[in-house]
Amino acid sequence: MRERILIWLAWRMPRGLVYWCAIRLMAHATVGRYSNQVVPELTALEALKRWDDNDPVMWNPYNKCVQDHRDGTIHQERTNAERELRGLPTPWSPALADGEMRQPPQF
Repeated sequence: MRERILIWLAWRMPRGLVYWCAIRLMAHATVGRYSNQVVPELTALEALKRWDDNDPVMWNPYNKCVQDHRDGTIHQERTNAERELRGLPTPWSPALADGEMRQPPQF
């Protein structure tokens, strides 16, 4: 019953809102651990699987740490492991993040 209500609602949404929801879905499916994704090769089914992924803890390239994208909690052990793999100084600390964030992002 719940799904039928959602389907009913989805078909009545304004096209502009659906458009921006699709953009949000694709953006989510191509950031963090999926940042190497070639966008034209991403299927809709794979994007939906990534949206439904229950682990929102991902690498944040802007402040160079691993954090929960729901509430911003930083995971110290995973951050240090990721930083080692990427050749960044460890152990990570908030003071280190302040200095790194002042630098322009390197892509």
